[in-house]
Amino acid sequence: MKRSVIKSGLLVIAILSRLSFGSEPKTPKKLAASRLTFWEKVISGKILAKKGLRHEGLPPSFGLKLDESSFDDVVKSLGPNKVIRTGEAASSEATLCYKGDDGTTLAFSSDEMHGTSTIANVEVRSDKAEISFPNCELSQKINASLIFGSGIKLGISKQEAEKIYGAPSKRRSDYDLYRYEGTFKNNALSVDKKDSYDCTDQEEILIHFKEGTVDWFAIRRNNFC
Repeated sequence: MKRSVIKSGLLVIAILSRLSFGSEPKTPKKLAASRLTFWEKVISGKILAKKGLRHEGLPPSFGLKLDESSFDDVVKSLGPNKVIRTGEAASSEATLCYKGDDGTTLAFSSDEMHGTSTIANVEVRSDKAEISFPNCELSQKINASLIFGSGIKLGISKQEAEKIYGAPSKRRSDYDLYRYEGTFKNNALSVDKKDSYDCTDQEEILIHFKEGTVDWFAIRRNNFC
């Protein structure tokens, strides 16, 4: 039985270390390595998934949806920009970043398994976040007051975030991780398209806290067969 694993990585893994319009990365190697180490720790260990996807939404003013809207749709909504593509074949990734006048940054990303044309992940960082995105285009629609889906936004407290999402799937002193999972049938792996396989849809919301309030958060979609 042929099986495949489809994974969409968070924005800061690997791509941020080389996220530039030039051929040489502008991010210090030590900082890039620390990002990778941090995210490996975030997704490791026992994580209790909640049943069913949450389908967390983007700000209504964007008119965009994760796993549905394309990078072209993002450009139409937020303004002119250039998609940065890295890697090759199955390891290829695409990223599009915007920055507001107040220093807030927002980046969309996807990978080859999502077609590198449909946005699968989004990450938002305040101007006080220790790690920021380079090479972001200015957009009047980006600012710290943006409210996503259920009410998550920069600047709210850990207690306010927990009122929105409940108990996290995993908690550390500086972040809460929420994981949601659902199942679906997929016959794409079958040679004759007659057999279908049970697959898992996964949605993760990662919230980072600095001095008790949200200074960045990320939403990503995965599916596994």
